[in-house]
Amino acid sequence: MENMDRMLTDAELESLPLPPFPTDVAPQIVFPALLGTAEYQEFRRRFQDYPKTSLTQLNFRALLYMMLRGLKPRFAVEIGTLFAGTAEIFARALSANGSGAFLTIDPFGAERAPGIIAGWPEGWRKVTEFRPVNSMEMFMALEQARELAAAGGAPARPDFVFIDGNHEHEFALFDLLSAARCLQPGGVIILDNYYDYGVLHAARKFEAENPTWATVQFSPHPSFGTFFDAQQLDALYRIYVAPPFFSVAPFPVSFHSRTNEADGVSGFNLLLARPSPRGRLSYKVYLRTIPFEHHLGKGTPEEMGVSGHVEVAAGQTVIAAVLPLPLSTQTSRHETHRRIEIDLLFEGDGILQLQNEPEPRLFSRAPSKEVAS
Repeated sequence: MENMDRMLTDAELESLPLPPFPTDVAPQIVFPALLGTAEYQEFRRRFQDYPKTSLTQLNFRALLYMMLRGLKPRFAVEIGTLFAGTAEIFARALSANGSGAFLTIDPFGAERAPGIIAGWPEGWRKVTEFRPVNSMEMFMALEQARELAAAGGAPARPDFVFIDGNHEHEFALFDLLSAARCLQPGGVIILDNYYDYGVLHAARKFEAENPTWATVQFSPHPSFGTFFDAQQLDALYRIYVAPPFFSVAPFPVSFHSRTNEADGVSGFNLLLARPSPRGRLSYKVYLRTIPFEHHLGKGTPEEMGVSGHVEVAAGQTVIAAVLPLPLSTQTSRHETHRRIEIDLLFEGDGILQLQNEPEPRLFSRAPSKEVAS
């Protein structure tokens, strides 16, 4: 009977009207405004005791469901499955959207989470993948999966991440920095347990070093006072909206290419989302080759790097960097993985806003014979 009641509740929930979710208004403005809608009040009533196994707050559960329905993420990630209560909200929302994939992880959940998820309706199960791994393993796997994404597979850059893992400072900071690094431009990150010392200070460090990210504030200006739902959301959760571009500021940022068959790299191009400010772009470029059978003790990896800088004039829309000397390998492309890493830092009158990730200029044996990246 309990499962039957749950299915009826879900069917009713999916049919409830959603408030307008304008695409021309920034999410950090839309999210707080949702609390003032009649639709939010109805969702809040429906989530009063549901899901019973979610440890998040009532108003957050209602808001999370509305955010997921409105944003329609292509790929959402949850760090910390536990009893899959909050995961159920993700799965149900994406299933109702008719699109999107959901990955939830828990290194201690191998004997717990799969059985819970197996009891869900088919539509929820179809959009959900559970992995009994820690967040470091997951982020490494997402980095590797970008090769599949480049070849037309599932998206490897999530556009919605919910962090509810280990709340100690070092763990929370790693999860936040790693999520930000792999997030799709314009994506959303939510930190749970923001009141916790470790999470709070991880958030403060992240905000100090990422000034282009927007922080969602549910309470208005202190002079206006506030109400309980907004106050509770601000105290318990920290929500970030990534800028709609890849940013390069006075802090180093790394970009990694997928595995390629090129023999070397001679430079890179940057396509800017907005005209550049004046300043200096510093870079370091690595070429790494790893033998296919290195894990068996065969072959020797290579790592080559070169650094330099480019003086950037105000108003540029494309920046072309030529390496002082090209990086190249003599190893066989049939025996090694080849990867390019480009590290960037910009110091000037603002930040660089990239439309896409840097495009390395790759070549075969002769530097004049460039190949597609």
